[in-house]
Amino acid sequence: MSNFLLFIYCMFFFYLNLTMYKDKAEENMKAIIRILEGQFPLPVSVSEITSGVNISAEKVESFLRFLAKYGFVTYEEERKIATIHADFLSLKE
Repeated sequence: MSNFLLFIYCMFFFYLNLTMYKDKAEENMKAIIRILEGQFPLPVSVSEITSGVNISAEKVESFLRFLAKYGFVTYEEERKIATIHADFLSLKE
């Protein structure tokens, strides 16, 4: 596993407030990223993401804000939509 993905996994655990088991958190993180990748270059709403994973909208938003802070996605708070950046798509395990 790359150091980059390990970093993302660690931060995702933090953003879930350690309320889930490690395996479930990793599974949900990967699911969110797959949803974003699957819609590229179109934006994905928080409600679309939450319908595909078993995480609250607040936690999804928190994770998207984290990804946006480090330039992996563009997240529009007011519209609650995110678009993954093309550069992030090239970072595979």
